Amino acid sequence: MEFKNSISIMTVKFGTVFRVILYIAIVGVIVLGIAMIGINPIISDIENSQAIKDGFMSVTEDVRSFLAGDYTMKETLDEIKADASEILSLIKSETNAFTKIGLLTVLLLAISRFLIGLCYVPLGDIFGQYMQSGMRYGFFSNYVKNFKQSLNFSWGYTLFSTLLDVLVVLITVFMVYFAFSVFKIISLMLAVVFIVAIVAFRFTLTAGVIPYILFENCGSNFFVALKRSLPCVKKNINGYMRCFIMSVLLFYLLNAACAVTTVFVITILSLAAFIILVRLLELCFYFKYKKMKYYIDDNTVVDTAPFAERADLVEIED
Repeated sequence: MEFKNSISIMTVKFGTVFRVILYIAIVGVIVLGIAMIGINPIISDIENSQAIKDGFMSVTEDVRSFLAGDYTMKETLDEIKADASEILSLIKSETNAFTKIGLLTVLLLAISRFLIGLCYVPLGDIFGQYMQSGMRYGFFSNYVKNFKQSLNFSWGYTLFSTLLDVLVVLITVFMVYFAFSVFKIISLMLAVVFIVAIVAFRFTLTAGVIPYILFENCGSNFFVALKRSLPCVKKNINGYMRCFIMSVLLFYLLNAACAVTTVFVITILSLAAFIILVRLLELCFYFKYKKMKYYIDDNTVVDTAPFAERADLVEIED
């Protein structure tokens, strides 16, 4: 029911999806700018290494020898493979480029998560106000209004979720590379199932944070709100997990099927819709926990009180 109601609310306020797409695009430009600044010193280190330059010259000579008829195709490929292996070893030993790129990647992911996380509280407020009273608020005006709260929330959320993601990556690498020798292809399937389950669990664990920040007067500290929201999550944990597993699977499958053929347009659209869907699921479960009524469209109110205490659905006439 919560999944269906969340989809209904998102459909009614689908214009917010396009505003979130614009916000994601702005974040993407900022992160790309930071990436270019960070990658330039690494590229300079590689370009300044004479040994690495010689390695690339060897690849060029291999191609020239093949075109001149001195090498067969197999000999050329073997030479290029050997040269490429040597170049990678030189990059690793002389510039520590792989380490720097790895650290830069983690930093960029953390910055991306922090910046995108700044829109979570405003989205929760926009949809929370609509569900409570039917009032409509603009995305960017609400973003400015809640900016201080969003800063306090986002740094805690970024720290918490990034640490969990690092743990997930380490476990997944172990499952794929170390378990592959024993379980073969099954290890890949297990890794996919594990990733979906753990991502859904992460969303479940933090599902009460934004509603408690907005409606329970517990400030904007992520960890305080996380602690206070755990009873709400615990009571509905099976429902949370089912909904988030469905959401994560839908997101991954949609992108796997359409990302390349649509030049990643579906990826950006589905990311914005997914962010909103998660916020709506959080709110629907919170309203259910509090036995509160809420709007799913301009004319329909859902009553979450126990059946004996309520009429199942109330129609509001214009």
